[in-house]
Amino acid sequence: INCWHLNPHESAAMWRLYLKSTEGIDIQSNYSRLVEQFLPFNEKVYVGAVKYIDYDEVHISEEHLFNPFIYKRKSFEHEKELRAMIRRFPPTTADHRMRFDVNVISDGIRVPVDLHELIMRIFVAPESPSWLTKLVESVAKRYSVDAPVVQSSLEKDPVY
Repeated sequence: INCWHLNPHESAAMWRLYLKSTEGIDIQSNYSRLVEQFLPFNEKVYVGAVKYIDYDEVHISEEHLFNPFIYKRKSFEHEKELRAMIRRFPPTTADHRMRFDVNVISDGIRVPVDLHELIMRIFVAPESPSWLTKLVESVAKRYSVDAPVVQSSLEKDPVY
């Protein structure tokens, strides 16, 4: 499962939730760019928005394999999460029992993407020092990512 935040603008709450310091980056893309990256991959990638529900009022059907991964408690609704998921079953042994390979599960599944096509903009966290913006610009240039690197303006005073 790969998770994204669905929002047309930055979220101060997301910066606070996911950064453990004042330093970090946010990669901006859009739904179609993300989905297009999965088309050449040799496995089906399921992409969809998480549904936020009240677990006391809504029953989650067990019929669909992805249901445990597309529903979350209503209290997480601020996350506006989009998930990309691959269904891969563990291999079976000669006697048809599933064999779980911890290395495969913990390492995840590497899906090649074209960063030039995926990344629209790179935001540097609002309270990050200016050297981090310069470092991110340098790394982007080194890997030929031509997306603009922008220091978030969420901490700037509003213009009246």
